[in-house]
Amino acid sequence: MPNNEIKLPNEEEQKLAPSITTPLSLPLIEKFPTSFPKPIMKHCYYLIVLTLCSLLQAQAQNRNYRQYATQEVMVRLEKENPNTLGAKSEMERFLAKDRFKYLAKQQVIPVAFHILYNPGTEYPSADEVLAQLNGLNRDFGEGDPVIKSERYGFQAGGFDKKLAKAQISFCLAEPPKDFKKDNSINFVPVTRKVWGLGDSLKAERTGGVAPWTPESILNIWVVKLGDDKAGYAQMPGGPLASDGIVIDYKYFGVNAKLSDRNYAEGKTLTHLVGTYLGLYELWNEYTPCADDYVDDTPVHNAPNYGVIFYQDITLCDRQTAEMTMNFMDNCDDEQLVMFTYGQKARMQAILSKDGPRSKLADGDTKCSKPKLSDPVAEAEDILALKTSEAEQQTVKVFPNPVRNLLNIEISSKLGQGQYRTILYDELGRIVFQNQGPHEGFRLLQVDCAKYPAGIYFLHVTVDGKRFNDKLLISQQ
Repeated sequence: MPNNEIKLPNEEEQKLAPSITTPLSLPLIEKFPTSFPKPIMKHCYYLIVLTLCSLLQAQAQNRNYRQYATQEVMVRLEKENPNTLGAKSEMERFLAKDRFKYLAKQQVIPVAFHILYNPGTEYPSADEVLAQLNGLNRDFGEGDPVIKSERYGFQAGGFDKKLAKAQISFCLAEPPKDFKKDNSINFVPVTRKVWGLGDSLKAERTGGVAPWTPESILNIWVVKLGDDKAGYAQMPGGPLASDGIVIDYKYFGVNAKLSDRNYAEGKTLTHLVGTYLGLYELWNEYTPCADDYVDDTPVHNAPNYGVIFYQDITLCDRQTAEMTMNFMDNCDDEQLVMFTYGQKARMQAILSKDGPRSKLADGDTKCSKPKLSDPVAEAEDILALKTSEAEQQTVKVFPNPVRNLLNIEISSKLGQGQYRTILYDELGRIVFQNQGPHEGFRLLQVDCAKYPAGIYFLHVTVDGKRFNDKLLISQQ
């Protein structure tokens, strides 16, 4: 073939080209010179689509996607504890009959966090635990305000009409007296660097921490897991000695310094709490297209990853659009925004007086006020409020105690940058937050007169540096 001739796609190739899909629009063809022959333009379009698909595939292969281990762990538990399978069947019989009887009540779940850390290594701080707790209250309470706007097919698919507020909130548990702890953010130094998917981290004899009264407290272990697993949860009906949730450091926290920003909104734990409260993941690794026993969620053939633009059709028999924005799928955190009414009904029934987790929300276990008593970091964090490394950033807070206006003075020798401030009350709820750019200096003023008197916790981040302090608001 002469060098000046262009091989045009044959009839079969031209048929294939339009069937290749990509989430990116392709306005480039419109910018080609109009003098180009149409066959050449078609050929260019075909090459552009193939190139973009190749680039997207290469980018996907370079990402480490979140991998849950719940289904693997539950299969092991059912083999090791035959009663677990029977309890699961009994739970499904109860839910099939009575799951819609318990929709109206607001439930409060006490939580204990066990931070298993190696001294000298990085691990979540107490204020990051409180931020994660607030993330749970966001997702199980009023929800993410972003859902009000159209995003990823949330409204186009009609999924916004299925959105339900779960009416569940979370607080730090009052530690049981037998455990002689004054704080439910339990920092535990350990010698083991990486933990597997067994139950060794939940037993003192194997170097871990036993759960605190698991009938009435949600126990969450924050550790470094092996095999790049994000975490796993135990569904209702399993052994009490292992009951709770395990989550890896890398996926714990809200807007923390996580290694993967795609999972930095705290929704890994939201997903795991959903499982703990009786929700199945929308996919089944062992029986693809298995039902999750919820009427208003579509059947998924596999987990979804990254960001999925509407619509993604399941390969299962019904060929319906998948609910990729549901917390029980596995897209990036920015896409996950909802539970359905059917999922709410299951969780509320699980917590009801007749459900398998009835003691969890019956009010016998009280909520406690958080104490930022990280044994290693607390002293240096409070000191850091005055200065940070090489005095590049400083934060001054005054007056303290405060009655009316609180001044937060931010300075940075690095020039332009970003800051964020969060003020928590004693129950870990966010009462004030503000973020934005600074030009090397920024003065914020917070009207504290509208807040009840008491102890508050201030978290300030400047150019990635964290500052923490306790604040006393006085109305006298």
